[in-house]
Amino acid sequence: MKFDTLSLLIHLEGLKMAILNQYTSIIVIFLSFTLSQSAHSNDSNINAVIGLSSSQVVERNLHNEKPQLPIERGSLLPLDNAFNGISFPIENHLSLWIQHINQEVKVEHKSRQLNFQGQLDQVTQNAFSLKINNTSVTLPISDFYLIPNVAASRSNDPKHSKFTGNITYQTPTISWQPKLSILFQNNAIKLVENALISNRSNKNLVLENPILHLSQSSNSNVKFKTERLSVMASDSIAAVNYSNDEIIIPLNNRNVELSPFTEYLTPIQQQTLPILKRTLKSSISTYPQFLGELSLQFTQTYEVKLSKETLPGSYQTYWQKQNLYLPSNNIFLEKTRLDQTLELTPNQSHDIESTLKLVNASGRKLPISQTWELTLKNLSKEKKNYQINHNMNGIIANITGSPSEPNGIHSRQFVGALPAQQTKVLRYTVTLTQ
Repeated sequence: MKFDTLSLLIHLEGLKMAILNQYTSIIVIFLSFTLSQSAHSNDSNINAVIGLSSSQVVERNLHNEKPQLPIERGSLLPLDNAFNGISFPIENHLSLWIQHINQEVKVEHKSRQLNFQGQLDQVTQNAFSLKINNTSVTLPISDFYLIPNVAASRSNDPKHSKFTGNITYQTPTISWQPKLSILFQNNAIKLVENALISNRSNKNLVLENPILHLSQSSNSNVKFKTERLSVMASDSIAAVNYSNDEIIIPLNNRNVELSPFTEYLTPIQQQTLPILKRTLKSSISTYPQFLGELSLQFTQTYEVKLSKETLPGSYQTYWQKQNLYLPSNNIFLEKTRLDQTLELTPNQSHDIESTLKLVNASGRKLPISQTWELTLKNLSKEKKNYQINHNMNGIIANITGSPSEPNGIHSRQFVGALPAQQTKVLRYTVTLTQ
Protein backbone atom coordinates (compact mmCIF):
# COMPACT_ATOMS: atom_id res chain seq x y z
CA MET A 1 0.00 0.00 0.00
CA LYS A 2 2.84 2.41 0.83
CA PHE A 3 4.48 1.48 -2.43
CA ASP A 4 1.28 2.38 -4.34
CA THR A 5 1.00 5.76 -2.57
CA LEU A 6 4.63 6.57 -3.29
CA SER A 7 4.16 5.64 -6.96
CA LEU A 8 1.10 7.86 -7.15
CA LEU A 9 3.01 10.81 -5.66
CA ILE A 10 5.85 10.33 -8.15
CA HIS A 11 3.35 10.09 -11.01
CA LEU A 12 1.55 13.30 -9.88
CA GLU A 13 4.87 15.16 -9.55
CA GLY A 14 5.86 14.08 -13.09
CA LEU A 15 2.49 15.18 -14.45
CA LYS A 16 2.91 18.55 -12.72
CA MET A 17 6.34 19.07 -14.32
CA ALA A 18 5.01 18.08 -17.77
CA ILE A 19 2.19 20.64 -17.50
CA LEU A 20 4.66 23.28 -16.31
CA ASN A 21 7.00 22.54 -19.23
CA GLN A 22 4.09 22.75 -21.68
CA TYR A 23 3.05 26.17 -20.35
CA THR A 24 6.68 27.31 -20.46
CA SER A 25 6.91 26.28 -24.11
CA ILE A 26 3.72 28.16 -24.92
CA ILE A 27 5.06 31.30 -23.20
CA VAL A 28 8.37 31.04 -25.10
CA ILE A 29 6.55 30.64 -28.44
CA PHE A 30 4.29 33.61 -27.61
CA LEU A 31 7.27 35.80 -26.67
CA SER A 32 9.16 34.75 -29.83
CA PHE A 33 6.13 35.61 -31.98
CA THR A 34 5.69 38.93 -30.19
CA LEU A 35 9.34 39.86 -30.67
CA SER A 36 9.19 38.78 -34.31
CA GLN A 37 6.10 40.93 -34.86
CA SER A 38 7.81 43.81 -33.13
CA ALA A 39 10.91 43.46 -35.30
CA HIS A 40 8.76 43.60 -38.44
CA SER A 41 6.40 46.30 -37.27
CA ASN A 42 5.52 49.28 -39.41
CA ASP A 43 7.74 51.50 -37.26
CA SER A 44 10.84 49.95 -38.84
CA ASN A 45 9.49 50.03 -42.38
CA ILE A 46 10.68 52.66 -44.85
CA ASN A 47 8.66 54.69 -47.32
CA ALA A 48 10.71 55.42 -50.42
CA VAL A 49 10.57 56.85 -53.91
CA ILE A 50 13.28 54.71 -55.54
CA GLY A 51 15.33 56.50 -58.20
CA LEU A 52 17.90 55.26 -60.69
CA SER A 53 20.88 56.50 -58.65
CA SER A 54 19.42 57.25 -55.20
CA SER A 55 16.11 57.23 -53.34
CA GLN A 56 13.95 59.72 -51.48
CA VAL A 57 13.22 58.13 -48.10
CA VAL A 58 10.57 59.11 -45.54
CA GLU A 59 11.01 58.03 -41.90
CA ARG A 60 8.19 58.78 -39.47
CA ASN A 61 8.12 59.24 -35.69
CA LEU A 62 11.89 58.97 -35.56
CA HIS A 63 13.40 58.78 -32.06
CA ASN A 64 16.90 57.53 -32.88
CA GLU A 65 20.17 59.42 -32.89
CA LYS A 66 20.29 59.08 -36.66
CA PRO A 67 18.15 57.67 -39.50
CA GLN A 68 18.46 54.11 -40.71
CA LEU A 69 20.35 54.92 -43.92
CA PRO A 70 23.17 57.24 -45.01
CA ILE A 71 22.00 60.72 -46.03
CA GLU A 72 23.17 62.48 -49.18
CA ARG A 73 24.60 65.80 -48.05
CA GLY A 74 22.15 68.67 -48.16
CA SER A 75 19.09 66.47 -48.81
CA LEU A 76 17.63 66.24 -45.27
CA LEU A 77 14.19 67.84 -45.02
CA PRO A 78 12.25 67.85 -41.69
CA LEU A 79 8.51 67.40 -42.24
CA ASP A 80 7.23 68.58 -38.84
CA ASN A 81 5.87 72.10 -38.40
CA ALA A 82 7.51 72.43 -34.98
CA PHE A 83 11.06 72.00 -36.28
CA ASN A 84 13.74 73.51 -34.00
CA GLY A 85 16.92 72.53 -35.83
CA ILE A 86 19.07 69.45 -36.31
CA SER A 87 22.85 69.00 -36.39
CA PHE A 88 24.43 65.92 -37.90
CA PRO A 89 27.93 64.78 -38.93
CA ILE A 90 29.47 65.41 -42.33
CA GLU A 91 30.32 61.97 -43.65
CA ASN A 92 33.60 61.98 -45.58
CA HIS A 93 36.98 60.26 -45.61
CA LEU A 94 38.07 62.12 -42.45
CA SER A 95 35.20 60.89 -40.26
CA LEU A 96 36.88 57.64 -39.19
CA TRP A 97 40.25 59.31 -38.57
CA ILE A 98 38.80 62.03 -36.33
CA GLN A 99 37.10 59.43 -34.12
CA HIS A 100 40.53 57.99 -33.19
CA ILE A 101 42.40 61.19 -32.30
CA ASN A 102 44.60 60.69 -29.16
CA GLN A 103 44.43 56.91 -29.57
CA GLU A 104 47.07 54.34 -30.52
CA VAL A 105 46.59 53.42 -34.17
CA LYS A 106 48.41 51.69 -37.00
CA VAL A 107 48.65 53.16 -40.50
CA GLU A 108 49.58 51.16 -43.59
CA HIS A 109 50.70 52.50 -46.95
CA LYS A 110 48.27 51.75 -49.78
CA SER A 111 50.86 50.68 -52.35
CA ARG A 112 54.16 50.06 -50.50
CA GLN A 113 55.34 47.76 -47.74
CA LEU A 114 55.36 50.56 -45.19
CA ASN A 115 53.50 50.98 -41.90
CA PHE A 116 53.75 53.02 -38.71
CA GLN A 117 52.25 52.74 -35.24
CA GLY A 118 51.73 55.55 -32.79
CA GLN A 119 49.28 57.97 -31.22
CA LEU A 120 47.09 59.82 -33.72
CA ASP A 121 47.73 63.44 -32.85
CA GLN A 122 46.18 65.62 -35.53
CA VAL A 123 44.05 65.23 -38.68
CA THR A 124 43.63 67.79 -41.46
CA GLN A 125 42.12 67.61 -44.92
CA ASN A 126 45.39 66.49 -46.53
CA ALA A 127 47.60 65.10 -43.75
CA PHE A 128 47.73 63.48 -40.30
CA SER A 129 50.29 63.46 -37.49
CA LEU A 130 51.49 60.50 -35.44
CA LYS A 131 53.44 60.62 -32.18
CA ILE A 132 56.07 57.87 -32.45
CA ASN A 133 58.43 57.65 -29.47
CA ASN A 134 57.67 61.29 -28.52
CA THR A 135 58.46 62.38 -32.09
CA SER A 136 55.72 63.85 -34.28
CA VAL A 137 55.59 62.55 -37.88
CA THR A 138 53.32 64.15 -40.51
CA LEU A 139 52.15 61.98 -43.42
CA PRO A 140 49.78 62.47 -46.40
CA ILE A 141 46.36 61.09 -45.47
CA SER A 142 45.51 59.93 -49.01
CA ASP A 143 48.45 57.48 -49.06
CA PHE A 144 47.56 55.47 -45.94
CA TYR A 145 44.92 53.13 -44.55
CA LEU A 146 43.91 53.61 -40.92
CA ILE A 147 43.92 50.44 -38.79
CA PRO A 148 42.55 51.24 -35.31
CA ASN A 149 43.83 49.21 -32.34
CA VAL A 150 40.68 49.79 -30.26
CA ALA A 151 37.13 50.94 -30.79
CA ALA A 152 36.61 54.62 -31.38
CA SER A 153 36.42 56.70 -28.24
CA ARG A 154 32.97 58.11 -27.53
CA SER A 155 34.63 61.32 -26.33
CA ASN A 156 35.84 61.96 -29.87
CA ASP A 157 32.35 61.75 -31.35
CA PRO A 158 30.90 65.15 -32.20
CA LYS A 159 27.84 66.09 -30.20
CA HIS A 160 24.72 66.23 -32.33
CA SER A 161 21.06 66.71 -31.53
CA LYS A 162 18.83 63.69 -31.96
CA PHE A 163 16.66 63.20 -35.03
CA THR A 164 13.02 63.26 -33.94
CA GLY A 165 9.70 63.38 -35.71
CA ASN A 166 9.14 62.97 -39.44
CA ILE A 167 11.96 63.51 -41.94
CA THR A 168 12.72 62.86 -45.60
CA TYR A 169 16.12 62.59 -47.25
CA GLN A 170 17.95 61.13 -50.21
CA THR A 171 20.18 58.08 -49.83
CA PRO A 172 22.50 56.42 -52.36
CA THR A 173 22.10 52.97 -50.83
CA ILE A 174 18.75 52.21 -52.53
CA SER A 175 18.29 52.43 -56.28
CA TRP A 176 16.68 50.58 -59.18
CA GLN A 177 17.15 49.82 -62.86
CA PRO A 178 14.48 48.94 -65.42
CA LYS A 179 14.87 45.45 -66.89
CA LEU A 180 12.94 45.61 -70.16
CA SER A 181 12.39 42.79 -72.64
CA ILE A 182 10.50 42.14 -75.87
CA LEU A 183 9.53 38.59 -76.85
CA PHE A 184 8.76 38.06 -80.54
CA GLN A 185 6.15 35.33 -80.87
CA ASN A 186 4.31 33.96 -83.93
CA ASN A 187 1.63 36.60 -84.40
CA ALA A 188 2.26 38.86 -81.40
CA ILE A 189 4.96 40.41 -79.30
CA LYS A 190 5.11 40.51 -75.52
CA LEU A 191 6.54 43.51 -73.63
CA VAL A 192 7.89 42.45 -70.22
CA GLU A 193 8.81 45.19 -67.74
CA ASN A 194 10.64 44.31 -64.50
CA ALA A 195 12.50 46.36 -61.91
CA LEU A 196 15.84 45.44 -60.31
CA ILE A 197 15.99 47.09 -56.86
CA SER A 198 19.41 47.30 -55.18
CA ASN A 199 20.17 47.53 -51.45
CA ARG A 200 23.80 48.58 -50.98
CA SER A 201 23.44 49.07 -47.22
CA ASN A 202 24.41 46.57 -44.50
CA LYS A 203 20.85 46.46 -43.12
CA ASN A 204 17.73 44.43 -43.72
CA LEU A 205 15.19 46.83 -45.19
CA VAL A 206 11.43 46.63 -45.59
CA LEU A 207 10.13 49.12 -48.16
CA GLU A 208 6.45 49.73 -47.57
CA ASN A 209 4.47 50.46 -50.76
CA PRO A 210 7.47 52.02 -52.55
CA ILE A 211 7.29 54.07 -55.74
CA LEU A 212 9.73 53.52 -58.61
CA HIS A 213 10.75 56.78 -60.28
CA LEU A 214 12.18 57.16 -63.77
CA SER A 215 13.10 60.80 -64.32
CA GLN A 216 12.89 62.13 -67.86
CA SER A 217 14.66 65.35 -66.89
CA SER A 218 17.79 66.13 -68.88
CA ASN A 219 19.29 67.54 -65.68
CA SER A 220 21.60 65.05 -63.98
CA ASN A 221 20.20 66.07 -60.57
CA VAL A 222 17.22 63.75 -60.27
CA LYS A 223 14.04 65.39 -58.99
CA PHE A 224 11.99 63.29 -56.60
CA LYS A 225 8.33 63.45 -55.67
CA THR A 226 7.24 62.34 -52.20
CA GLU A 227 3.50 62.49 -52.80
CA ARG A 228 1.55 59.37 -53.69
CA LEU A 229 -1.28 59.01 -56.16
CA SER A 230 -4.47 58.67 -54.16
CA VAL A 231 -6.33 57.31 -57.17
CA MET A 232 -3.92 54.36 -57.25
CA ALA A 233 -4.19 53.48 -53.56
CA SER A 234 -6.67 50.66 -54.08
CA ASP A 235 -4.86 49.17 -57.05
CA SER A 236 -2.55 46.33 -56.08
CA ILE A 237 -1.14 45.92 -59.61
CA ALA A 238 1.93 47.93 -60.55
CA ALA A 239 1.38 50.23 -63.52
CA VAL A 240 3.38 52.89 -65.32
CA ASN A 241 2.04 56.41 -64.76
CA TYR A 242 3.04 59.72 -66.31
CA SER A 243 2.58 62.42 -63.64
CA ASN A 244 3.82 66.03 -64.03
CA ASP A 245 6.15 64.84 -66.82
CA GLU A 246 7.68 62.27 -64.47
CA ILE A 247 7.31 58.50 -64.83
CA ILE A 248 6.34 56.68 -61.63
CA ILE A 249 5.37 53.08 -60.87
CA PRO A 250 3.59 52.68 -57.50
CA LEU A 251 4.12 49.22 -56.01
CA ASN A 252 0.88 49.39 -54.05
CA ASN A 253 -0.02 46.88 -51.32
CA ARG A 254 3.47 45.45 -51.62
CA ASN A 255 6.20 45.32 -48.97
CA VAL A 256 9.60 44.79 -50.57
CA GLU A 257 12.04 43.02 -48.22
CA LEU A 258 15.71 43.58 -49.08
CA SER A 259 18.61 41.74 -47.48
CA PRO A 260 21.93 43.59 -47.09
CA PHE A 261 23.94 44.03 -50.31
CA THR A 262 21.37 42.28 -52.51
CA GLU A 263 19.41 42.91 -55.68
CA TYR A 264 15.69 42.15 -55.89
CA LEU A 265 13.90 41.58 -59.21
CA THR A 266 10.20 42.44 -59.08
CA PRO A 267 7.57 42.56 -61.86
CA ILE A 268 6.03 45.80 -63.09
CA GLN A 269 3.72 44.79 -65.93
CA GLN A 270 3.36 42.79 -69.13
CA GLN A 271 1.35 43.31 -72.30
CA THR A 272 0.84 41.08 -75.31
CA LEU A 273 0.32 43.06 -78.54
CA PRO A 274 -0.87 41.65 -81.86
CA ILE A 275 1.40 42.36 -84.82
CA LEU A 276 -0.49 44.76 -87.09
CA LYS A 277 1.96 44.73 -89.98
CA ARG A 278 5.25 43.12 -91.03
CA THR A 279 7.45 45.04 -93.47
CA LEU A 280 10.97 44.61 -94.81
CA LYS A 281 12.53 48.08 -95.04
CA SER A 282 15.58 49.43 -96.82
CA SER A 283 17.03 52.87 -97.47
CA ILE A 284 19.69 53.73 -100.05
CA SER A 285 21.35 56.98 -101.16
CA THR A 286 22.85 57.89 -104.55
CA TYR A 287 24.66 60.89 -106.04
CA PRO A 288 24.73 62.41 -109.56
CA GLN A 289 28.30 61.15 -110.01
CA PHE A 290 27.28 57.53 -109.25
CA LEU A 291 27.73 54.93 -111.95
CA GLY A 292 27.15 51.24 -111.41
CA GLU A 293 25.14 48.92 -109.16
CA LEU A 294 24.41 48.79 -105.41
CA SER A 295 23.13 46.00 -103.14
CA LEU A 296 20.35 46.75 -100.66
CA GLN A 297 20.11 45.56 -97.07
CA PHE A 298 16.73 45.05 -95.38
CA THR A 299 15.58 45.14 -91.77
CA GLN A 300 12.51 43.46 -90.30
CA THR A 301 9.96 45.95 -89.00
CA TYR A 302 6.96 44.99 -86.87
CA GLU A 303 4.14 47.46 -86.24
CA VAL A 304 2.22 47.21 -82.94
CA LYS A 305 -0.01 49.47 -80.84
CA LEU A 306 0.51 49.89 -77.09
CA SER A 307 -2.36 48.91 -74.80
CA LYS A 308 -0.78 50.46 -71.67
CA GLU A 309 1.49 53.28 -70.64
CA THR A 310 4.98 51.81 -71.00
CA LEU A 311 8.52 52.59 -69.87
CA PRO A 312 10.85 54.17 -72.41
CA GLY A 313 14.35 52.77 -72.64
CA SER A 314 16.45 49.96 -74.10
CA TYR A 315 14.64 46.62 -74.53
CA GLN A 316 16.47 43.31 -74.91
CA THR A 317 14.74 41.32 -77.66
CA TYR A 318 14.21 37.57 -77.88
CA TRP A 319 12.75 35.28 -80.54
CA GLN A 320 10.50 32.82 -78.75
CA LYS A 321 10.63 29.36 -80.29
CA GLN A 322 8.37 27.07 -78.24
CA ASN A 323 10.12 26.95 -74.84
CA LEU A 324 13.41 28.44 -76.08
CA TYR A 325 14.45 32.10 -76.39
CA LEU A 326 16.97 33.31 -78.97
CA PRO A 327 18.53 36.63 -77.89
CA SER A 328 18.72 39.37 -80.50
CA ASN A 329 19.57 43.07 -80.64
CA ASN A 330 18.45 45.78 -78.23
CA ILE A 331 15.69 48.16 -79.31
CA PHE A 332 15.39 51.64 -77.83
CA LEU A 333 11.79 52.85 -77.36
CA GLU A 334 11.34 56.57 -76.87
CA LYS A 335 7.61 57.22 -77.35
CA THR A 336 5.74 54.74 -75.18
CA ARG A 337 2.38 56.29 -74.30
CA LEU A 338 -1.01 54.57 -74.38
CA ASP A 339 -2.22 53.82 -77.96
CA GLN A 340 1.18 54.79 -79.37
CA THR A 341 2.06 52.92 -82.58
CA LEU A 342 5.55 51.44 -82.45
CA GLU A 343 7.82 50.21 -85.23
CA LEU A 344 10.08 47.51 -83.84
CA THR A 345 13.21 46.57 -85.80
CA PRO A 346 14.95 43.60 -84.13
CA ASN A 347 17.50 42.64 -86.81
CA GLN A 348 18.33 42.39 -90.49
CA SER A 349 16.40 40.23 -92.92
CA HIS A 350 17.89 38.02 -95.61
CA ASP A 351 14.56 37.07 -97.18
CA ILE A 352 14.83 39.62 -100.01
CA GLU A 353 17.78 39.99 -102.34
CA SER A 354 17.82 43.37 -104.09
CA THR A 355 20.05 45.51 -106.33
CA LEU A 356 19.74 49.08 -107.60
CA LYS A 357 21.31 49.75 -110.99
CA LEU A 358 21.79 53.01 -112.90
CA VAL A 359 20.66 52.19 -116.45
CA ASN A 360 21.06 55.61 -118.07
CA ALA A 361 22.11 59.15 -117.15
CA SER A 362 22.19 62.41 -119.12
CA GLY A 363 25.33 63.54 -117.34
CA ARG A 364 27.14 63.66 -114.00
CA LYS A 365 26.17 67.19 -112.87
CA LEU A 366 22.84 68.73 -111.90
CA PRO A 367 20.39 69.24 -113.55
CA ILE A 368 20.34 65.63 -114.70
CA SER A 369 18.04 62.85 -115.90
CA GLN A 370 18.59 59.33 -114.56
CA THR A 371 16.96 55.97 -115.26
CA TRP A 372 17.09 53.38 -112.45
CA GLU A 373 16.31 49.68 -112.29
CA LEU A 374 15.44 48.16 -108.90
CA THR A 375 15.41 44.33 -108.80
CA LEU A 376 13.72 42.48 -105.91
CA LYS A 377 13.87 38.71 -105.37
CA ASN A 378 11.93 36.97 -102.57
CA LEU A 379 13.99 34.02 -101.35
CA SER A 380 11.47 32.85 -98.74
CA LYS A 381 8.37 30.68 -99.00
CA GLU A 382 6.08 33.47 -97.74
CA LYS A 383 4.80 36.71 -99.23
CA LYS A 384 6.84 39.71 -98.08
CA ASN A 385 5.82 43.36 -97.78
CA TYR A 386 8.61 45.80 -98.62
CA GLN A 387 9.30 49.53 -98.30
CA ILE A 388 12.34 51.05 -100.04
CA ASN A 389 13.46 54.68 -99.78
CA HIS A 390 15.66 55.95 -102.60
CA ASN A 391 17.38 59.15 -101.44
CA MET A 392 18.89 61.30 -104.21
CA ASN A 393 21.29 64.22 -103.87
CA GLY A 394 19.11 66.69 -105.71
CA ILE A 395 15.56 68.05 -105.87
CA ILE A 396 13.25 65.65 -107.70
CA ALA A 397 11.46 67.73 -110.36
CA ASN A 398 9.80 64.85 -112.21
CA ILE A 399 9.50 61.04 -112.06
CA THR A 400 7.97 58.50 -114.45
CA GLY A 401 7.77 54.70 -114.56
CA SER A 402 7.03 52.36 -111.63
CA PRO A 403 4.68 53.93 -109.07
CA SER A 404 6.19 55.50 -105.95
CA GLU A 405 5.35 58.01 -103.21
CA PRO A 406 7.15 61.24 -102.34
CA ASN A 407 9.30 61.05 -99.21
CA GLY A 408 10.43 64.66 -99.09
CA ILE A 409 11.82 66.67 -102.03
CA HIS A 410 14.97 64.51 -102.29
CA SER A 411 13.49 61.01 -101.90
CA ARG A 412 10.94 58.55 -103.30
CA GLN A 413 9.38 55.61 -101.47
CA PHE A 414 8.51 52.31 -103.15
CA VAL A 415 5.94 50.21 -101.30
CA GLY A 416 4.53 46.84 -102.31
CA ALA A 417 4.30 43.08 -101.78
CA LEU A 418 6.43 40.36 -103.26
CA PRO A 419 5.02 36.83 -103.65
CA ALA A 420 6.98 33.86 -102.33
CA GLN A 421 10.09 33.01 -104.37
CA GLN A 422 9.21 35.57 -107.06
CA THR A 423 11.22 38.37 -108.69
CA LYS A 424 10.06 41.91 -109.45
CA VAL A 425 11.82 44.67 -111.41
CA LEU A 426 10.96 48.36 -110.87
CA ARG A 427 12.11 50.84 -113.53
CA TYR A 428 11.78 54.60 -113.20
CA THR A 429 13.26 57.81 -114.58
CA VAL A 430 13.86 60.93 -112.47
CA THR A 431 14.78 64.50 -113.29
CA LEU A 432 16.95 66.17 -110.63
CA THR A 433 17.60 69.87 -110.22
CA GLN A 434 19.73 71.79 -107.75
